[in-house]
Amino acid sequence: MNMSTQLFGSNNEIRNNVEYYKWTDQIYRDFMMSLLELLEPRQEEAGAILFDELEDLQEIIFHEKGLIDFGYLVDRKARYVLRMSKGTIIGGYHCTESVKTSFRLKCKSRLEGYMIRKEAWMELLEDFDEIAEMMKNNAKKMYYKKIHGPVM
Repeated sequence: MNMSTQLFGSNNEIRNNVEYYKWTDQIYRDFMMSLLELLEPRQEEAGAILFDELEDLQEIIFHEKGLIDFGYLVDRKARYVLRMSKGTIIGGYHCTESVKTSFRLKCKSRLEGYMIRKEAWMELLEDFDEIAEMMKNNAKKMYYKKIHGPVM
């Protein structure tokens, strides 16, 4: 899986904007092992609405296959303006900060990946308070850079 890409950085663009840990850091290894134990498979068929505007998310999705469209409703008609492929983390900012969604997310093709429930995610952050603040900051930065900014 490629979950650490957006959480901790894997290319120069991300490294310049967020803090991250490496596999050589014991706290990171422990955190990731705990996270992997909590993941559940997540699938949706093409055309399914993953989340709608102003929804209170209860899960974080680590998107591994398929295409997801991001958009909004205008006069009850959907307008999609951003398409993301594998490697996207959906709901990290919303679950971590307990804020409602701003956009509608629709599966353009079959979605496959993994998810962690919000309650389990928040408990994980409590257990790893050393990295929790960094995780919160990274989730917010990545959401605004990769999703909110381009959609708006």
